[in-house]
Formats: sequence, C-alpha cells, structure tokens
Amino acid sequence: MKLNQTPPIESTNNTNTNKMKNTPEIEANTTPTPVMPAISPEACSEASSGVSPGNSTDAVLGAILEAIHKVSPNLSPASPAVSPPAKPKVKSKAIPMPVLGATAPLLPNLYFDHHIARFWMKMPDSSWIKLSDKMLPRHLRATPEYAILSDDEKPRFVSDVILSTQWYGSIEFAGTLAGYKEGLVVQGDKHILVTSSPKFITPKAGNWTMLRGILERMFGDEQLPYVYSWIKVSLDMFAAQKWMAGQVLVLCGPVDSGKNLFALLLGKLFGGREPGKPYGYMTQATDFNSDIMGCELLTIEDDASLTGIQVRRAFGARIKDQAVNTSRRLHQKHVVPITVVPLQRLVISLNDDPERLQVLPPVEPDIADKMMLIKVFHHPMPKHEPRGRSEFR
Repeated sequence: MKLNQTPPIESTNNTNTNKMKNTPEIEANTTPTPVMPAISPEACSEASSGVSPGNSTDAVLGAILEAIHKVSPNLSPASPAVSPPAKPKVKSKAIPMPVLGATAPLLPNLYFDHHIARFWMKMPDSSWIKLSDKMLPRHLRATPEYAILSDDEKPRFVSDVILSTQWYGSIEFAGTLAGYKEGLVVQGDKHILVTSSPKFITPKAGNWTMLRGILERMFGDEQLPYVYSWIKVSLDMFAAQKWMAGQVLVLCGPVDSGKNLFALLLGKLFGGREPGKPYGYMTQATDFNSDIMGCELLTIEDDASLTGIQVRRAFGARIKDQAVNTSRRLHQKHVVPITVVPLQRLVISLNDDPERLQVLPPVEPDIADKMMLIKVFHHPMPKHEPRGRSEFR
C-alpha cells in the first residue's frame, strides 16, 4: 500500500514574499515634494562675504535666502512651489443708509402712529387716511417723488420712506383735537397729528338787531354781560390756541326759551363743528371719550336724566376737571390712554322744573365756583311770525 506523499509546506516568509511581489505598488503622494537643491561652497562664501561679524542674525538669514534664490528661483518665498487656488473676490453689496443722517421723514405728509401700528398719509384732496403697512407701498408708488426715480432706486425709496417715517415721524395720536389747526402739535413729549381745523367766523361789523334782541330777552340786562364775557374768554382761548380756565355754563329755563338755539349759535362761533355729547363719559357710564376730544363745544341737554347721588357726584368731579384742569385723559378702544390738552367749553341746558334740576351735582363749595348758573327767561321767538322767521334764517 502506497501512501500519498504530502507536499512540502512553504514557509510563511516565502508566502508573504510572494504576496508582496504580486501586490501592485501604491503611490503615496501624487504631488512631488520639492527637493532642496544643494548649495555649493562658492555660493555660501559669496553670500557670506558681505556679512560682517557684527551684523545681526536677520542679515545672515537674508544672505542665505538670497543664495538659495540664485540656485533655484522657483523656491523663492515670493513664489511658493504649491500655491492654493485664488478665491474669487466678492464685492460687498452693503447699501448706504441715507435715513441715518435724517432728522425728519423723507415725505412731509406721512406719519406713523405707534400705538396702533398704522400710517397716516395726506391725500391730494387734503384729507388724511389711515393705512396699514401692506397698503402704504401702493400709495407711495403713486407719489410724484416715486415717479421720477430710476427702476433701481424705486424699491429702495419705498423701504427708506417707511423706515424714516417710523423713526422720525412717530406720533401718539391722530385725529381731530379741539381748538387746534391741522398739522403736527407738540404737547410736552407727545406728538399729535391734527387732521382737520376748526372753521372760526371772521368778525366784521354789521346789523345784528334781531340776534341782540333775542339775547337781551333771554338773559336780561343783569346776566347778559356775564354771558358775553364768557364767550369772549372762550374765543380768546381758541384764537391763541392756548388753554384757559373757564366755568361750565349752565342754562336753566322753561321750554321754548331759546336754550338750544343759543347752543347752536355757540357751535357756529366755536369752530363750526357738531357739538360733542359727553354725558355718558362724565357720569362714568363709559371710559371712552375719543369721540368728544375733537369738539370745541360740548353740550348736555335732554340726555341728562340720572339723579342718583353717586352719579351726581361723579358728574361733579368731571365738571371740575373740565373747568380747571389743563389736560384730559384721551381713551380710545383697544389703545393705551394718553394725556392731551383739548380746548373746549361745556354748556349744560336744563328745564327749570325741580326734577330736571336734580341731575346737577350737589352745589358744594368745591364746585360752586366751577359753574356759571344762568336763568333763561321765556320770550316770544321770531320764528312764530312769517316775516320774523325769514329774517331769522
């Protein structure tokens, strides 16, 4: 029986050697490493010939670098062997901010009410409208200032106007404010935009026989000078646009004695606006009073009907505030209240029966001098005669 002969086992070293022979060579680095050239003794002696023993180390190094450069100029420090790719230069797109040097909005008739986050812009018909930040750009693109700009300048114009208005055209309130002309009014640290002016009558000499007769019969010779004085002080306040203290005028008299007619005449004299109705606010039925802050004349007539003592005392506190306090608290719905100085006068007209007179506050020392109580006499009015009616009109 013949045994199979086992082939000889190759040594591990031979196997590894064969494997290494069959393994392809791997390039370690694709970029050739620059080789420092040999510097001849002549170059060194030439470089060091100009360096004296007293020279500094920097001078010696400079001489050696100069010798290297002569042998291989490509290895100059100014010309490295491998230079990274140059990054493209990006020009800055920073936009100048002309509004930073401004002290006023870029457009004169544009303001920003920061309490309600709305803009106020004057229209070509001289009226003012309230605009949101979404509506304002439409109106800005319709302005003459926008039309003369180039296409590149137009988008920037809109953003600049909005920003400059918010910075330099911020206001506390916009609307009518009693006694003041249209425009920007500064009261303390508050800027208020008055959107319409009262229209006062220019006085001139003329025949007023009928009107004078009505007033003489209404008030009598004793009371009429007080009424005239009250009117004159009020007109002086409106003319100067400066607040002046003034009593609340209370007219008490029978039906059809001319009380409402007198209030109508005062409305024409005091700016021509519709009189405001402050009774709800003055009896604490509501805290909102922005609807009466634009009225030069406030009237309380037949709407006064509450006779409870708490209501009457609250009414008296408002009367004192109206007569002697310079500032008022202006409160709009959903807006933080602010303090303003309106120029106003208050007239209360009541029938002279005891029940109607009970709406007045108790006449105590602290309020007695804040009211001017006038009795109105009954007298025939010219409207009852055809000729007198036409003349009166």
